[in-house]
Amino acid sequence: MDDVRCRADESALRQGMTYHPEQGERLIRFIETCCRPQSGRLAGKGWRLFDWQRDACRRLWSWRRKDGTRRFRQGYISVARQNGKSALCSWLALALLMIDGESSPAVASAALTREQASLVYESMAYCVEGNDRLAAACHVQPYKRQITVPRTNGRYFSLSREAHSNLGTSLSGLILDEYAFWPSSE
Repeated sequence: MDDVRCRADESALRQGMTYHPEQGERLIRFIETCCRPQSGRLAGKGWRLFDWQRDACRRLWSWRRKDGTRRFRQGYISVARQNGKSALCSWLALALLMIDGESSPAVASAALTREQASLVYESMAYCVEGNDRLAAACHVQPYKRQITVPRTNGRYFSLSREAHSNLGTSLSGLILDEYAFWPSSE
């Protein structure tokens, strides 16, 4: 077992959960081949995920329950500013939309302000528009801050905290950007 780090992992194994490193590596391959940084020193250049990003991908995607679903239903990532959190959030949202195997995936991102909420969307749109395979599969709708995948009936949309009460849909994934600054967990 490659990723038994603590008692909780040992307990997960006793409960029949398993670690599938190929799942985390699949996510990493998707991100490193289909996604790209929109800004910063790596924008427009050949790049690779930071070690902490690769580690988070492996932890979140590789552990599985007996029924094949992911062990972790929630993940919390906290690193200093300007280290690629929002970019990673956008790439995880894109993976949830494109490669997760969910039927009719509904993925959203939310943040405190419209400007912050738009960062995840803009990063996703940048990746889609810069990759022929993603561009052929997705429709970017800037006026709605939405990306749809007709083949799977998938949809991503961006929200600000003010719109939270208007969610009204069953989500397969939700990204809360800058969550540490939210005044409450509601």
